[in-house]
Amino acid sequence: MKISTLFPPAAAVLLLFSSAVIQSATACGISWSPTVEDALRGAVLTQRLAVVVFTGSDWSAGSLKLDRDVLMNPEFGDFFVDSFVLVNADFPQRLEIPAPQLEENTRVATAHRITKWPTLLALRPDGTEYARLEYQGETAEEALRVVKKWREAFPGRESVKPLQ
Repeated sequence: MKISTLFPPAAAVLLLFSSAVIQSATACGISWSPTVEDALRGAVLTQRLAVVVFTGSDWSAGSLKLDRDVLMNPEFGDFFVDSFVLVNADFPQRLEIPAPQLEENTRVATAHRITKWPTLLALRPDGTEYARLEYQGETAEEALRVVKKWREAFPGRESVKPLQ
């Protein structure tokens, strides 16, 4: 029996995406795609925005506040996970991350002119910028209002289904 019969092309893509999700990292109770490229593939499959959260986890007071006050907030976290394909692009100064990951984080940050940490960058499935939030201490409720507007205004939202 042919592989294409066992695994039609669409199923093969879904299988690849599922394995990337399984390998994702978890922080702040959120499951993150392992790379920006994986998040963009997930955004294509689900017709969602990918959101890259640029952080300086061990040096940026704003990043620590974002984690503690926003990402760990149950209402924000639930909506964020259910609405977007997420990836954390961290730039720690004391902790080491694998060189390929740091290179990708740097490439994406440079391409999108990220100059403030933390920043939430919403990308269309094709990788172009849709919106951004340069976090300045917003409460979970304020940040939730911002990301809800992203979701409501995104043209692909009619076809968005919750990730299982």
